[in-house]
Amino acid sequence: MRTIALASLLALGSLAGCATHIRPVPLQNPPPTQKLSNYSRFRLQEVVVPASVASNEPRAVAKLKELIALRLQPIVDGWNKGRGGKGSITITPEVESLKFVSGGQRVLVGAMAGSSATIMKLKITEESSGRVIGYPEFLSSANAFGGAFSYGTTDNLMLDRIVERMSHYLTANYSSAVGGPTGSEK
Repeated sequence: MRTIALASLLALGSLAGCATHIRPVPLQNPPPTQKLSNYSRFRLQEVVVPASVASNEPRAVAKLKELIALRLQPIVDGWNKGRGGKGSITITPEVESLKFVSGGQRVLVGAMAGSSATIMKLKITEESSGRVIGYPEFLSSANAFGGAFSYGTTDNLMLDRIVERMSHYLTANYSSAVGGPTGSEK
């Protein structure tokens, strides 16, 4: 009887560790109010990170900043070389929420560390008027058991996926305002 009680307690404990509380996001982002090629100058701002996320997830935040510089800055630089429309816009990546399980945590406690997940936004603002022309949001997550099985590889790939989704949104909305997927599956 004690063995069954102990096994039940361990099973419940492992399920409780998997809880990751990230709000759901819609399936599709709306398009910006106009195509991005209507502008001639583009500026990628620093990533905005809430203090609580920056202090709790410093390595994941540093990796996100690195990936954004590697993937989004070249897009913006390429657009600035062309002669598009008139005016300037700023593109500000924002971390809304982030729970990242490191490889070390995965090795120590596996799936009981829970899932990893992040929600990010891109605030696209017309500089002259201050008007926000687009504010898409993106979701990426990594399953607790997948993370445990891969020793944290899926957790790291989650960061790659969210930046890739932002990159796709920007490039898709350059020639025509079409919106794009958020990464949500529900």
